Amino acid sequence: CATNKSKTEVTVIIGPEGGWSAEEIDAAQSHNWPFASFGKEILRAETASLAALAILQARFNAQKEDVL
Repeated sequence: CATNKSKTEVTVIIGPEGGWSAEEIDAAQSHNWPFASFGKEILRAETASLAALAILQARFNAQKEDVL
């Protein structure tokens, strides 16, 4: 059984329901943080965090299965 020795770190920052301020966007861009969106949907912070974790888990589990 092969294992993937590479380490991947992901930081998820959930924005406020009212959206990011211009200053917050500028700060994120100054650190070269990529943006992702659920599209036009506005999710509550609790729902957005669960959705983000589910998406990441699906992606990284799929990568893990590709290695095995």
